[in-house]
Amino acid sequence: MSRIQDAWDTIPVDGDFVLITADEVRRLSGCEPRLMMKFDHSHLLPPKLRDLGRFILPLRNGLYAILVGTGYHRPETCPEPVDFPRQTQFRLNTTETGVSEMQHLDMAFNSGLLADFLEEPLLYPTIRGRKRSPQFQFRCGDHELEVQGVQVEIDGGFEGRNSVTVVEAKIGECDDFHLRQLYYPYRFWSTQTQKTIRPVFFTFEPATNIYRLREYAFDPPDIYGCPRLVKAAAYRIIEPISPRLEPFTVPATTPVPQADRIEKVAVIPFLVSEGFDTPSKLAPLLEFSPRQGRYYLDAAGSLGLLERNYRLTSLGLEYLSSTPDIRHQILAKAILSLPISQEILAYLVMAPSRTLHKDFLVELTRCSTGLAPATARRRTQTLWNWLAWVTHHSGALRIVGNELRLELNLNQTPGAWTQLSLFEKKSNL
Repeated sequence: MSRIQDAWDTIPVDGDFVLITADEVRRLSGCEPRLMMKFDHSHLLPPKLRDLGRFILPLRNGLYAILVGTGYHRPETCPEPVDFPRQTQFRLNTTETGVSEMQHLDMAFNSGLLADFLEEPLLYPTIRGRKRSPQFQFRCGDHELEVQGVQVEIDGGFEGRNSVTVVEAKIGECDDFHLRQLYYPYRFWSTQTQKTIRPVFFTFEPATNIYRLREYAFDPPDIYGCPRLVKAAAYRIIEPISPRLEPFTVPATTPVPQADRIEKVAVIPFLVSEGFDTPSKLAPLLEFSPRQGRYYLDAAGSLGLLERNYRLTSLGLEYLSSTPDIRHQILAKAILSLPISQEILAYLVMAPSRTLHKDFLVELTRCSTGLAPATARRRTQTLWNWLAWVTHHSGALRIVGNELRLELNLNQTPGAWTQLSLFEKKSNL
């Protein structure tokens, strides 16, 4: 028997409700109260308490209640684990060193697993560590209790648009846990916000790499007792699954431009308006061969600025008469409206990490057009250059090395697609 368990023989627990101070515990037992009064699992209780069905609740800083009741909760069985592709843009190597509750809770948050479980698409980590509680009352069995100023600790708190989630995390499954670890944070944060407070018990099993989450509700909130299980799930984080290459458009309707320098495409409508409307007329001005001149005229046509006969379209005329910032928006929208660009955007939205590698775009171009691999790679380079130009005029896209990323969180604002497609133009396109 441990020293702590022996020391409990000196503590009186007569009756079903005893109040005792930290000073009394120290005087009677000769041990520190923080070691004598905190048992997170029922099997850690001294036999004197366990055999009598007692548990301990802190009520004030230095004041404890020893009482009969439901002090511990046995976690319910979770469903079979499901594979969850991580949504981080790269593997988080530092999470693989060591094992701690907060480390794996962070991984559950960063990977998107926690948001998936909570069905809160946008979450922010806002709470962690210890705080002193405000005043709140509750009923435990036949006793009315009041808590104020006790230390309340949680492993993580996450605020969403509609709720605040408080998490108690453990490494490995356990037979039970002290209800105080969820109930006190639940009551604490209920006094700080009108949002729904969602208590979650979280475990990570290192041997199997399985994450288990159980959400509870306390009905009614002022009764300390067995919580109601709202939902439970188990996950195993896996590497992202690459999207299947099945083009949405047929090759005949998926033109891909072949004019790498978008800044020169941008001046084509001005040159055409001044009479430089054939490849032979245009080529000397842009220091091109006649064949390249045709490529750039065709590129302007693919963006809707020129007709087949190299005459300005209504959009081309509007482009000429617009201010520079509006011209940039017209050009960016035209680039994103290309069928091949729409395919790329669709795959970006569906990709777990919201990231596509340049090699994927090459293969997508090849599948969408039927071009030979070498030609598809050259056409993809044009697309890459054009999309790189778009990234300078939209916060929605970003190119890092050989990766195209969707930076915009589509769940954040109702106008997300408007921003993505750059429809914020004053005139109607």
